[in-house]
Amino acid sequence: MDSDKEIDADDGGLGPDIISGSEFRLRHLRSVCALRWCPAHAATLCGLVRMLADNARLTDREFSVVSEKLCSEMKRLRPQEIPPLAHQMLLLCR
Repeated sequence: MDSDKEIDADDGGLGPDIISGSEFRLRHLRSVCALRWCPAHAATLCGLVRMLADNARLTDREFSVVSEKLCSEMKRLRPQEIPPLAHQMLLLCR
């Protein structure tokens, strides 16, 4: 640990430059969801998020971020692309 940095008791002892694992994951989910996705890849990206959720359950905030993005992407899909995305979304919800 860098001796010049002080540990602030208000931040749980992590210091000003260190974030928790859950905050790290939320920030990166938000970053990925802020990107413009190719509609054809929405189901694949949903599947990747689902694999993340299988390893460590999504928080309500994370689920909200992801589900809003997926619903907005659904509007841009061609009819034949909707069933695979809907399937991945249903699996994500369980």
